[in-house]
Amino acid sequence: MGRRRERGVDRESEAALRGLLNEWNPIGVGGLPADEYDCLLWPLWGQLIHGGTPDSTESFLTEPLEEHFGLPSKTCRVAEFARKVFDWRRRRTVR
Repeated sequence: MGRRRERGVDRESEAALRGLLNEWNPIGVGGLPADEYDCLLWPLWGQLIHGGTPDSTESFLTEPLEEHFGLPSKTCRVAEFARKVFDWRRRRTVR
């Protein structure tokens, strides 16, 4: 709970963002652990709450995809995913 509170996120938001990451599934393999993309979750949350835009979020995601996961970001629909999480966050903020 401490990590979530420090980052200003509730369990529902954490689960929803994890779900979006898993749905995106840039590795493209089924049966991955639910926390496979957690290395992206908190940094991505930071992008979203500190004024990140779809373009800055796309740029932010490119490095871990290429460096950590060894994936060519061009084939991972990064721009589409960045727009999706940005829109998701905006809808949650409007509530």
